[in-house]
Parts: sequence; C-alpha cells; structure tokens
Amino acid sequence: METRTRNRVIAFRVTPAERRKIEAKVRQSGLRQQEYLLHAALETPIHVVEDLKPLLGELRAWGRNLNQLTVLAHQGHIESANLREAV
Repeated sequence: METRTRNRVIAFRVTPAERRKIEAKVRQSGLRQQEYLLHAALETPIHVVEDLKPLLGELRAWGRNLNQLTVLAHQGHIESANLREAV
C-alpha cells in the first residue's frame, strides 16, 4: 500500500456563521473535517456559466416591465392585459 505524506497546509478565513455551517455539514457527513473538506474540494464538480451578463440584463428588463405593470394595475390604470401578444 502506498503511503501519502500530507505536508502542505491550506488555510482560509471564514466568518463565525460560515464556520458553524461548515462544522454542521462535517458532523452530518460523519467524516473528519479534513476528509470532508478534501472530498468537497477535489471531488465535487464546479459548473462555470459563461456569458451570463446578457441574460441577467434581459431578466432585469423583464423585471422592470413587470414592476411598472404592477404599479399601474394597483393604481387602477390597467384592469386586464392581453399577454398573448407578448409570446
């Protein structure tokens, strides 16, 4: 059996709330903290979404339009809307 020597340290800072969350997940996993963090760092896939800015801009525009329609409806200026044209 091959022996591994772990002689490098990786340290990072967390808030007290983040530390409590990590400790709770470690307890729930039943692993030691080192095992849990190694598994999370090395075996959990990370998905990076590219070119998200244009989509977020579009969603913000939809949100503004929805807010404007809601304000007009609350003011009584709109009673119903024909949303079939929006599709």
